[in-house]
Amino acid sequence: MFAKLSLLFLILRCAVGAATRCTTSPECQCKLANPHGSGNTSVVVPWPISECNMCQLLDINSVCEKETSMDLQTFQFGFWVPYTASVDHSTVSVIKVKTPGGDVKNPQFSIRGFNTPEMQGCGRASFPGASSSDEQKNSWALDTTTTTWSWNNQYVYNVALETSCATNNRIWFYNVHVLASTAEIADKMHFTTEFNVNGVIHVATTTQSLHAVRVSNGGANFTTRALNSIYKISDFPNTLTIRPLLFRIVCSATETRCPAEWSWPIDASFSSNLQKTVTSVLHSIVLTTSTLCDVKFTQTLRIGESFSFNTTGTGCTISIVLGTCTHPHTTTSADNLKCECDKGYYGNSSSCIACSAGKYKLSSGTGNTTNPCSGCPSNSNSLEASAQCTCRTGYKMSSLQTCVLCGSGAYINESGVCKTCPAVYSSFDITAAFESGVTTGGCMAFENF
Repeated sequence: MFAKLSLLFLILRCAVGAATRCTTSPECQCKLANPHGSGNTSVVVPWPISECNMCQLLDINSVCEKETSMDLQTFQFGFWVPYTASVDHSTVSVIKVKTPGGDVKNPQFSIRGFNTPEMQGCGRASFPGASSSDEQKNSWALDTTTTTWSWNNQYVYNVALETSCATNNRIWFYNVHVLASTAEIADKMHFTTEFNVNGVIHVATTTQSLHAVRVSNGGANFTTRALNSIYKISDFPNTLTIRPLLFRIVCSATETRCPAEWSWPIDASFSSNLQKTVTSVLHSIVLTTSTLCDVKFTQTLRIGESFSFNTTGTGCTISIVLGTCTHPHTTTSADNLKCECDKGYYGNSSSCIACSAGKYKLSSGTGNTTNPCSGCPSNSNSLEASAQCTCRTGYKMSSLQTCVLCGSGAYINESGVCKTCPAVYSSFDITAAFESGVTTGGCMAFENF
């Protein structure tokens, strides 16, 4: 379970060309050098280029105004997301300052650190639930029947675990170095943690504050900026729960009640009347003021659109809710919290793909990651984009999604219901007739006999 205690801060040598304004040039895009599984190539951090500037982080940019207040001693955050099975070696995480300090000259570059995780063991699927106690988590860590760690007490790494452990059971720990300004450190500013999970931005439901901690290790006591680091077995990084990012909101530096971006606020109230800006990210959204606001509005934002406003009036609140699902083959989820693919389609809500002929998807949603569409059962078939399969003549669909014969003395009517043949046919073995290729036309013709 031992993490590498001395991970190097990511360094990228940027060759900065001439520019006339403070923007992130291609040479200064934030990149990960040689992340796991990418060979010898560098991978661009998949966030807007306007939010991250590697040259600024490394203080080698002659274009943007030089940051003079950044503390060169970074903070180091350790964390993992055990309740999200789709996180793997390529899942990039960034740490962003929510409200930049007043001494920061380029507040548009909100990303202050980023990294991909390292595999630390096998057993994620059996990790105790979010409400479990530390004692239960420690028991899980020490239970060799459910949990195997990549590092042993002698700091020897178990390479074989990388292939023997099932993909969705692997334990991934993040270690991210974060730059902060003098004012941000003094104010113990909060940072948010975001993840790119299969192309969809997720955000942690809790924030982290900048502060040093007192640590005891091997009888020695010291203060460190390495938060939630691992020194011995049963030590854990911070456990994060993540949710898809629904919208972005930028509040003023003095705002103390800026709403969370991973849930829909129906009555958000604010501590200041200064301007806020909301941007739609994953779905179209609708902003509506309450009747107590001095200036009332209802504003619909399509994906990528932004709207700025201020809230004045005693008791004034804003609701931010899901708008109409605009992508093809999408529908609103049952809880009205998100858009999702229709029945017969799979994928995320921005790109729904039809199930192929011979397959079906019974309910709306993303679909199973491995097999999003199910194959039709025996004696049935389907067209492309089907929510269910159709049984061939003489068979009916059972509650178990299988096609079965009606049996002796019965037939299938046009509604797919088994009906008893008229008395004159009751002794005729219909099952045997089907198996021998005999049709039920005569029986069906006399349904009302």
